[in-house]
Amino acid sequence: MICDKCGANVPDGYEFCMKCGTKIKASQVVPVEASLEEATSEKRKITKKELIPVITVAVGIIALVAIMLGMKGGSEKNGYFANIPWGTDIETVQRMVDKTYKCESLIGKDKNTVIATIENYDGMQGVSALLLLTCEDNSTLNEVSVLFSAEDGSKYTSEKIAAELVKKYNGLFGKADTSSGYSKKWMTKNSTIELLDLTDNLIALRFEK
Repeated sequence: MICDKCGANVPDGYEFCMKCGTKIKASQVVPVEASLEEATSEKRKITKKELIPVITVAVGIIALVAIMLGMKGGSEKNGYFANIPWGTDIETVQRMVDKTYKCESLIGKDKNTVIATIENYDGMQGVSALLLLTCEDNSTLNEVSVLFSAEDGSKYTSEKIAAELVKKYNGLFGKADTSSGYSKKWMTKNSTIELLDLTDNLIALRFEK
């Protein structure tokens, strides 16, 4: 408050000016309790203001996680192998395989196949997978074959590998079609996926557009 007579600053709650002794008008006097409540209210306002950036960041993180999970689910359900669309050029196919599986693939001598060996495929310890991504259609991807084999000492047999793959693809695309009698087949949005039991120790997956 300001004293009407001398212009001195008078603390809230005081009835007389500390400098000249003039009585402060009743309309200017602010009870101490009111001042404390106002200060507390202001503190609460500042606290809320400070929380806004924190809340914004938290919401952003949650949204990003949701988007990433959605992308992951989409990449599994679109039917493409390793989320690589049909018609992708061979150099891009190689880069995407290397990035997805953290490996060093190579392009075969025929210049139309990307080849890679993956260990512990899809979390199956002791299971190796040989990837053959064929790009015969104008050097663009048109077929994928994955050959599975269990290493010595692995708990996985060909039957267990097949069971894991059937469980995964049944979960993604519904129960497999077994009408052919020697294979299991899933019809997806973009691909036909077929599981083949080639020998006692060799399982194969084939993706075709």
